[in-house]
Amino acid sequence: MRVMLIAAVLSLASGGAAGQDARCTDRPECWPTGSAMHEGLAAGQRLARTQKHLDAQQEALVALVEKSQIDGFTDERLIAAIKGDYVAWVAYRQAQCQLEGTLTQAGGSRQTTYAVLCEESWVSNRIRLVSGILACIQQLPEKTRPFDQQTCLEKLETVVPKS
Repeated sequence: MRVMLIAAVLSLASGGAAGQDARCTDRPECWPTGSAMHEGLAAGQRLARTQKHLDAQQEALVALVEKSQIDGFTDERLIAAIKGDYVAWVAYRQAQCQLEGTLTQAGGSRQTTYAVLCEESWVSNRIRLVSGILACIQQLPEKTRPFDQQTCLEKLETVVPKS
């Protein structure tokens, strides 16, 4: 859905490429290599793939933490916090990248292209973060995991400068 929206915005912003098949607007190969449309649509496709991978990593993290129980008790508050953090992170990423794209003051569809490239970068970085947290938790002994996994999960915290 998000990729289709990005394609529509890029298509409208560009006004179409001269001489192209009017039906071909939603794929990178429909546009000249190096154009904002080509770059934006290609980045949108990569973003869709990496977002699926990140969603799977996030689900694996939640499942692993759910499995880490103390005497059959799952910390539902922790699970809800991890899920909520992810939802908030996605919303922040989208808003931040839209701002970044807009602040370029680039013309036509280039602002959207910059925003999509920004999101692609954020998602790739988050995949590395969540993968590291998964590896950290998985290496902990199962008996002490519910107590020790907090050290791994702290990497999800956003560092805010103190005034």
